[in-house]
Amino acid sequence: KLSALDVAVHAVSLMEDDENFNAGKGGVFTREGRVECEASVMVCGAEGAVWSPAGKEDGGKKVLHKCTKRGVGVAGLRHVRNPVKLARELLVREADDRGEGWQAARHNFVGGGGAEKLAGLWGVELVEEGYFWTERRWKEHLRGLEREREEEGWGQGQGDGLRPEPQLLPPKYEDIMREPEEYLGPQGTVGCAVMDWEGNLAVATSTGGLTNKISGRIGDTPTLGAGFWAEEWMDDSSLPSSSELPSPGLSHSSSKPSSPESLLSSFFTSCIPFLPTPQIKYTPLFPSSYSSSHYPPPARCHLTALSGTGNGDFFLRFQTCTRIISLTHLHSLPLSLSSRKVLEQMRQSETGSAKGDAGVIGIDVVRNEKEVKGEIVMEMNCGGMFRGFVDGEGRTRVAVFRDEVPY
Repeated sequence: KLSALDVAVHAVSLMEDDENFNAGKGGVFTREGRVECEASVMVCGAEGAVWSPAGKEDGGKKVLHKCTKRGVGVAGLRHVRNPVKLARELLVREADDRGEGWQAARHNFVGGGGAEKLAGLWGVELVEEGYFWTERRWKEHLRGLEREREEEGWGQGQGDGLRPEPQLLPPKYEDIMREPEEYLGPQGTVGCAVMDWEGNLAVATSTGGLTNKISGRIGDTPTLGAGFWAEEWMDDSSLPSSSELPSPGLSHSSSKPSSPESLLSSFFTSCIPFLPTPQIKYTPLFPSSYSSSHYPPPARCHLTALSGTGNGDFFLRFQTCTRIISLTHLHSLPLSLSSRKVLEQMRQSETGSAKGDAGVIGIDVVRNEKEVKGEIVMEMNCGGMFRGFVDGEGRTRVAVFRDEVPY
């Protein structure tokens, strides 16, 4: 069976290969006209969230690691076709493998030429820089440089230096679809959060960063705690009912045991904004490998995973993803409510041209011996994002605008 990490990495790698997203093939250009990509992965849970490295088998079958909370990031990549796949390799490598690049095992953050050397040693596909060139991103690059030159001209021999206010008109739908980044706030970064058949969580994120960033700039996407995070803790309180997980949006519940396949609740998005929070109630039977000694009743295990997008500098200053999860952990708030609070704080901290556009996707799960209940979170403080999820019955639902219910 596929693990949460397998699914999250696969979903993000597909979007890295699609030039419509600001990740991998569709990455934006730096000021120097080059593409520098970033990615991250993180897991948390009990048994089985991370597959063993390739070739490590037991009786002809792949061995499952005991999953411990761990995340890694990679940055400054100019030749790695799928940065998220390099991040995965960095996560699963073990020091005792003693294969190529074993010295990097247990490192949490690598970048630049050293990271690309590891990609070559580990069989991660490398490409020429020209692979990442796309006409759309190149035009964005040139428009951004031209806009900077125009803005620098104001105030230099131009009257009182005050730029005239543009006339604000409601955008047309066709304009939004043609240039969504102008209207929807943060978009382009791709992420995926997954709960697998054993109830473990994985989150993967990938981006090309900010258009016309300086070369060498590192954002929130590969930075632990800022643009992504996953956490597990024990909670002695009783498992909440579905009514205790508030959601004004779409919901689904099932009163009968679910198959392992129906447990796969994943969704991915190219940005990460807000929407009424759909929730899914899971009532599966745990696999025979589940150990009650690991989670002794009546305690419950609480697991969360988040991926973020938006203004990376704001995410770094706020340590957004860990701040959100800490509110849920320490104040017993639903993950959706914690997300709204922090995202609103980011919006209120805007100064001048620095905009706090941001959003997160995530999964919030509580489990004990008998049942698993969860909440899918998609929150934002901007106009919309491209997002979707797969519900407990395997149905795919998608949405774009902030007030749109996934269908």
